[in-house]
Amino acid sequence: MKHFCLSTLLLALMVTPAVAASVTWDWDHHTDFHAYRTFTFRKGTPLSSAVAQSHIDQTLEALLSEKGLTRSEGDADLIVVTYGRSSSKTEIDVDRFGYAGVRWQGWVAWGPTVINISDVAVGMLVVDLLDGGTGELVWRTVARDTIPEKPEKGAKKVGGALSKAFKDFPPGRE
Repeated sequence: MKHFCLSTLLLALMVTPAVAASVTWDWDHHTDFHAYRTFTFRKGTPLSSAVAQSHIDQTLEALLSEKGLTRSEGDADLIVVTYGRSSSKTEIDVDRFGYAGVRWQGWVAWGPTVINISDVAVGMLVVDLLDGGTGELVWRTVARDTIPEKPEKGAKKVGGALSKAFKDFPPGRE
């Protein structure tokens, strides 16, 4: 019985999905990012919360400033455009409480089964960096994660995702 419980636990751990934010980024590999010195913001698809959008803009401004870029209100080398979207997904959790065993006919489970069905809010943030001269896309970051109920936790998640995405920006930097 001890081996059955341990193997069941290991199997459960192997099939449990990761809950961390999904953050991806890509860039135009022919672009010399060291030529960019200034950036400005252009309106994309703002989030439904002006406070959340302001937090994202402030975080991006801080990250790009740390990389040596200066914000400009007029023309700039890079144009930062953000797109936000939220949706919901349905999650189904099945919990079996009780004893599971083997009889000559196969597996048998005794005890109650609890099925929880819930809608979970999911958010997606896209950050595009466009070349200010040509208007062409040179960098894109996409972050997806569940939206927590507390705004402070959401701000922390967004900050972490953007920090991760811009950690090695500009590409090719030694």
